[in-house]
Amino acid sequence: MPLLGRLTEFVHGVRREALPASFARIFDLAAGERAQFLPGYSRQSTVGERISLEQRVADGLTNIRFSLYQLYGSLCEWISMESLETMLDSIGSTTELPIHHIRVLSEKCLFLIGQQHPALLQRVLRILGMFFTHQARPLGERAASSSSNSAKPSGNPLEDDVVYHKQWLFYTKDVLTFIRTQVLEGVVWQSQPFLLTSTVELAAVILESGSNSIMSSRFLLSVVSVKGGEGEGEGVSLSFAPSAETATVLHEAQLMAYGRLVYYLLFLGSSTLAPREKETIAYMAAEAYISYYPKLERGLELARIPSDKVEELRTEMIFANGLNMKRRKVKEKFLAWASS
Repeated sequence: MPLLGRLTEFVHGVRREALPASFARIFDLAAGERAQFLPGYSRQSTVGERISLEQRVADGLTNIRFSLYQLYGSLCEWISMESLETMLDSIGSTTELPIHHIRVLSEKCLFLIGQQHPALLQRVLRILGMFFTHQARPLGERAASSSSNSAKPSGNPLEDDVVYHKQWLFYTKDVLTFIRTQVLEGVVWQSQPFLLTSTVELAAVILESGSNSIMSSRFLLSVVSVKGGEGEGEGVSLSFAPSAETATVLHEAQLMAYGRLVYYLLFLGSSTLAPREKETIAYMAAEAYISYYPKLERGLELARIPSDKVEELRTEMIFANGLNMKRRKVKEKFLAWASS
C-alpha cells in the first residue's frame, strides 16, 4: 500500500508541459476509438477530429490517473481510510472531465468506495454533486451552444449533442440508483442523519442540471414519502424506529426535497422543461402535496412562494370536493405560477 501512495504522488505530479513532444504520438486516436463508450457503435461522434495534439496529451495523462483511481476502487476493502480520503480529495479538486471519464470513475471507484466504507459516503456524494454542478449544463444552454456551433464546417454538433445527453441520462440513472440503495433504502443514515440532507442536495442538483428531470423528481418525492418524520404519511416504512433527532432531520430533508422540486418547476425549469415534462412534474408535486397535507406547506415557503399565494391555495383546497378535485386545483395552480 505504501507503493500505491507513492505512485499516486508521482502520477499527480506529472505535468503536460514537462513531457517530450514524442509522448503525444502515443495518443493519436485510432479509427473508431471515439465511439468506444457508445453501446453497439450505433452512433459515432466526430468530436475526436477536432481535438488538438496538446489536448490528446492531457487526455492521456487523465487516462493514467483514472486507471489509478480504478485501482483504488478495486482494492478499497484493504486500503486505509486515510489513504482513501486523500485520494477522494484529489478527485474533488478535478474539474472539466469528459462524461465517459466521469462514468467510469464513478462505477469503478466512487460507487465501490461508498459501498465498502459508509463513513466516506458524504465525500462520495459531494464529488458526485460536483460533477453535475460543473459538467451537466441545462438542456436549454446546451441546445443554444449547439446552435451557435452548427455553422462550423467540422464535426456534427447535433450528433455530439445527442451523445452528450444520452451519456448524462445513463449516468443520472446510475447515480440515483446508487444513492437510493446505499442511503435511502438502507439504514446507514440512522447513524449519519446528515446523509439525508446530502442525498437530497445531490438529487436536487441532478434535477436542476436538466439531465433527467422526471427520474430525479421521482427520487425527491420518494424522500418525501419515507415514514418516520413529523406528520408521516402513507410512505415507505422504515425498518427501525428513528430517534427524535433522526426524525427531525428526516422531516427537514423532506421539506427541502419538496421545496427544491417546486422551486425548479416554478422558476428554474419553467423555460427549459418540455410541456409534457412540466405537466408530469406538476402532477407529481400536486399528488404529494395532497397526500401529505399539511405536512408540505412549509416546503412551499422554501420554494419562495409568497404567503398570500399559499393562503390562496389553501382556500381553494378547502372548497374543492374530493381528492381528485383538490389534486387538479393544486396542479393548475403550480402550472399557472410557473407560466406567470
